[in-house]
Amino acid sequence: MLNTNQEQLIEMLLQGVSSTPIFTQSASAAKGPGGMALNLKVGDSVFGWAVDHAAPCVSIVSSRSQSPLPLLACLGNEARILSGEAKGTRGIITGISKAHGQVFIDFPDSIFEHISLEDTIQIRAFGQGLRLVDYEQVVLGGVSPELLDKMKIEEDVQEHQLRIPVTAKISAQALVSASQQTLGLNLDLNLQYTDLEQIKEFQLEHLRLGDVVAIVDHPTRYQGRLQQEMVSIAIVTYTASSESDLGPGIQTIMTGTPEALSPFLHEDSNLGRYLNLGRYRV
Repeated sequence: MLNTNQEQLIEMLLQGVSSTPIFTQSASAAKGPGGMALNLKVGDSVFGWAVDHAAPCVSIVSSRSQSPLPLLACLGNEARILSGEAKGTRGIITGISKAHGQVFIDFPDSIFEHISLEDTIQIRAFGQGLRLVDYEQVVLGGVSPELLDKMKIEEDVQEHQLRIPVTAKISAQALVSASQQTLGLNLDLNLQYTDLEQIKEFQLEHLRLGDVVAIVDHPTRYQGRLQQEMVSIAIVTYTASSESDLGPGIQTIMTGTPEALSPFLHEDSNLGRYLNLGRYRV
């Protein structure tokens, strides 16, 4: 288990309500994450859906303006329904989109028989401020201690390096406005690849919701300076678009120097497998 400052973190209660998907008369599909997706889950492909981006299971937004919900919530945090027929049912956060102000939550299939758009959902936000005590070259953001512990990260003490299983290694050039995304931490990014030939060229055709991926050569502001060749670890959070050139959405959770972070390919590296949810729920 990695040595962290978990004991110093503050756990906070937040809440929201289910969001509504956007649909206009000029659009042929719902636009952006939102609402409740009954047949889309963590573990499903991010390609081939007739939608302009979609998030799995339930998407929520804050019921109050200027809420810190998408800023304080972390992947792996617990959610609980507070009202309605589904009251008491628990879920897990699988993605966050600051651009849309939304949080994506996985619930058991049985939830859709009882949940409504008016139901209030509580989040136990825990993880912002988390850091690795022994790795100052690595910065964390938007990841819960529980998920971090279950990601099967291998620690090479002799090399002072973390080996992280990922399903794909992606060039920073594949990111939308990658040259402008210089913070590298807890970002809501999109891949540019939607063309089938491009997808196959970069071996992304099997990319799934929940996959852990590595972004290499990522321009990142680190210790007050812009570093050009950092490594970021991210989670795939929503699908590609059928309406534009934007590919699937990813959320960065970890950034560090190439000396400290060494991603290696492993096809089973998925949030759903680590947290027993989505298509991997047993």
